This record gives sequence, C-alpha cells and structure tokens, in this order.
Amino acid sequence: MTLVRFNDRISFLGKIQAAVGTAETLSASQDALLPYVEDGGPAAPEAIAYVGDGNVGRGAAQLVGARRIVPTGAHRRGQFRCLPRGRGAAYSASVFPPNEIHRWLLVSGFDATHNAGAITYTPTAPDVYGAVMTLQQWAQGSLYTQRDVIANFSFEAAGLGAPIFTFDWVGVVDAMPTDGAFPTITYDADTVQPFPTVAVVGSLGAFTGAQIRNVSFNMNRGIDTARVAQNLAGGHAGHVRGGINPTFEIEIERPARAAFDPEVVRNTAATAAISYQVNPTVVNNRFTLSMPTAQLVDVQPSADGAIPTIRLIYEGKPSTRTSNDAVSLLWN
Repeated sequence: MTLVRFNDRISFLGKIQAAVGTAETLSASQDALLPYVEDGGPAAPEAIAYVGDGNVGRGAAQLVGARRIVPTGAHRRGQFRCLPRGRGAAYSASVFPPNEIHRWLLVSGFDATHNAGAITYTPTAPDVYGAVMTLQQWAQGSLYTQRDVIANFSFEAAGLGAPIFTFDWVGVVDAMPTDGAFPTITYDADTVQPFPTVAVVGSLGAFTGAQIRNVSFNMNRGIDTARVAQNLAGGHAGHVRGGINPTFEIEIERPARAAFDPEVVRNTAATAAISYQVNPTVVNNRFTLSMPTAQLVDVQPSADGAIPTIRLIYEGKPSTRTSNDAVSLLWN
C-alpha cells in the first residue's frame, strides 16, 4: 500500500467574523495567511480537545470505567507563526499589513487605526469583546475548521535572522475534520519580503546606544476561559480573553554605568519610554513596538564568552490608572 497522506505542506485561511458564534465562508484567494515553517517541515495538526470528555465514572459492578457518553465542547488550540512583512505600498483606512499580520493582531486584542499613512495597533478597550476569526487549517490531507478564534501575540528576534511572530490561538471546532485537497492559495502582498534584524533602532528611555543581541515580546493575554453553554448544541460558546501584561525582554552588551545603570533604574521603579523599530529605513515595510510608560522589573547579568551582557525585562504600564496605552505597534 502506498502512503496516502503527507506531512510536508500546510495552509491557513482566516477571516474576521461579523458575529460571534457564526463562522465565515473562507476564500483561498482573499483570506490566506502565510505561515512560517521551520526547516524540516510543518508540525502535525493539533488534536481536538473537549470541555466535557464524556467520562461518567466507573461502572457500578466492575472496576473498569463506565461507557462514556458523547463528548461536548469541542475546541482546538494551536500556534500560528509568521515572519512580519509590511504592505509594501501606502497604508490607508482600508489598506493594512498582510492578512497574517493584520487579522491575527485583531484577534489578539488589538484595534487598528489609520493616521497619516500609518496603521497603529493599540489594545482593545477592556469592556469590548474584541474580534474573533474563522480559521481553517489544511494539514496532512485534512481540513480543520474553527470559529470564534482568539489569540495571544508574542514575537522573538534572536541574533540577525528575521523576527518571528507567534500567535497562540484557541477556537471552537465548527465541524469535524474532513478530507480535502490542498487549496490554490493567493497570498496577500506576496511580493513583499520579510526583513532581518539589522540596523534596528532601539531606545530604553534616554539610553539609545545599546548594543542589542536578542529581543522578545509577549502580550501575555489570557485566552483560556471557555464559555460553557448548555443551551447550545455543541455546548461551547467560545473563549473569553483575560488580562494582559505586555512584557519586553532585551539582551544587550553591558554598558558603562555612567551611560545606563539598570540596577539603579530597577531599584527606583522609574518609568521610561521603550521602543524597538525593525527595518527602519524601508517605508511601508517596517514596524515599531512602543511601550511609553514601561518599568524595568528584572535585571539578569549574563555573558557570552568574554562579552558581558545583561538581560532586561520591562513591563508596559498605562500612563494613568484609567488609560489603555500600555503598548502599541506601528506599521508605516
């Protein structure tokens, strides 16, 4: 018998839903999300999980468990990774970064606004449900479809390679997996290439002369709370976002303390404006992470051979107790 399935191709389609609970119809020419696949091929598709797994305890007359009932609350968790790219053309109120950036940021708790040829992503207001997405994954010859997908956003920029965006997601299973042919994909802004982490512009408050080695960021958005719904056929009404804790971690060569003394900064609980811009000279293919009121919460001395380094961890804080401006992402 020949091998009837392969694990060497993968595709994703995703579209923001008009309403929670109602899946969207997806188009391979309009809704493609370009993933990053590491050398060696894609990971296997994630398993289906259940809120209620059907377990009804042990049999009354046996030591073995009783026959299970139908499981309920089917959902999947996964991870979508991509390389950041810009549009490569002027942004507007209807022109955004490519789908895999724009749509995933929306379901990760960001709102997008246009101003003067730039798109700025800021946290969704606390009392707003936020965007959700219908997500279809093709893997190993099967189609997996989820609705009401929400996510947490993080990224890493290690060494001199391209930054890697990661979206950890969870969504309600809209239908059981089916056999399906690999779709004929049209990727958004297909000619625009990712960029390496060279000539980046970073500032740690007033200190702008850091020799940057590695950077990572995590929104730390909660996505775990399931809306159990006995009144629904599937018993699952999606997931509700939790709190956020924007955290920026940067490793730099140890500077002279006259230029920047991180232990003193940490000891005073001072706030500072933190920013990190990648591909700064290329208009419409660059992004900037900003935390205007950040606090240094940890200082970890380290080394690379003879090179003394420090790893600094900053948390983004709101400018006032009622503000919603702890972090932003700018594409321009």
